[in-house]
Amino acid sequence: STDYVFDGEGSRPYRTEDTRRPLSSYGRSKLEGEARVTSKCPDAHSIVRTGWLYGAGKGFVDWARSRLEQGETVPVVTDQSGSPTYARDLADGILRVAEGAHLGAFHFVNKGEATWLEVGQAVAGALGYDEDRLTPILASALERPAPRPTYSALDVSRYERATKTMVRPWHEALNDYLAGARKG
Repeated sequence: STDYVFDGEGSRPYRTEDTRRPLSSYGRSKLEGEARVTSKCPDAHSIVRTGWLYGAGKGFVDWARSRLEQGETVPVVTDQSGSPTYARDLADGILRVAEGAHLGAFHFVNKGEATWLEVGQAVAGALGYDEDRLTPILASALERPAPRPTYSALDVSRYERATKTMVRPWHEALNDYLAGARKG
C-alpha cells in the first residue's frame, strides 16, 4: 500500500495504527484494497505501506539525475515532506515480512524524512552538481492527477520490532543507489 492513505495533516511520522484519511481516489483505492485484504483474511494478512519510491529508472531520483546530466534545471517541491525509499530495500523488507510470516500492517521506507528539495540536494551533491541548478517550487505549481499528502513520513518501528532488522537511513540508501547507477 502507500502513504497516500494518510491526509498529510500529521507532524510526526505516521504509525501503522494512525487514522487513514486519503485525499484522492488513488489513496481511497489503496485504502479499499487494505480493507478487502483485512476482511477476507482477518487473521492471516500482511500489508506493507511505502512511499517516495525510486530505483531502476523510475521515480524522482532518476528524473532529477537525468535533468542534471542534461544540463537542465530541476524544479523541486519545498512544501511536501516524506520518506524516500529505495526499491531494493523495499523488496528486501517485503521478503522479511513474508518469510517471517509477520501479520498485520507495516510501514517500510528508508528511515528519516525530507522534502523533495532536500532529496534533490542530496542527488545533486552525490553526483557533483551545483545545487543552484535546483529551482524551489510549491506543490500547487504541479498538475498532478492525485494530490500527494503534504506530510507523509512513515514510522518503521513496528517493522523493525517484528523483523528484528534496523532500516537504514534514506541518505545512505540514496548514496548506494546513485553509486550503483554510476557504475551501471
